[in-house]
Amino acid sequence: MMEEKKALRRRVRDLRKSISEQERRRFSSIIAKKILGTEICRRAQVVMAYASTAAEVELDEFLGETLQLGKRLAVPYICGDGLMEAAEILDTAELAPGFCGIRTVSRARSVIPPEDIDLIIVPGLAFTS
Repeated sequence: MMEEKKALRRRVRDLRKSISEQERRRFSSIIAKKILGTEICRRAQVVMAYASTAAEVELDEFLGETLQLGKRLAVPYICGDGLMEAAEILDTAELAPGFCGIRTVSRARSVIPPEDIDLIIVPGLAFTS
């Protein structure tokens, strides 16, 4: 089973690499709009989302719109070995490469407790049912 999962991840990673930058931006915009249109997103007051890397669905549009809607926004902040906090951001301009090159804040000024978060958007490569 693990070998099948590894092979699936390799195939999906290769497929993802074959998507042009223009297509990735277009798909990312569609995804952002779909997330923003969901009931759970409309109701959420506190959102946590990853700040995408070059190969992932680009979430900058989603992050910016979330802030414009007046919601509190957090991104993952690695604060220790295997430890992560939800670091609140007020502007996407605060984001810079951090642990493993993943965009985050340089330091967590304000940490949002997990129980206060209404919606979390996480990256994923492939899903099966």
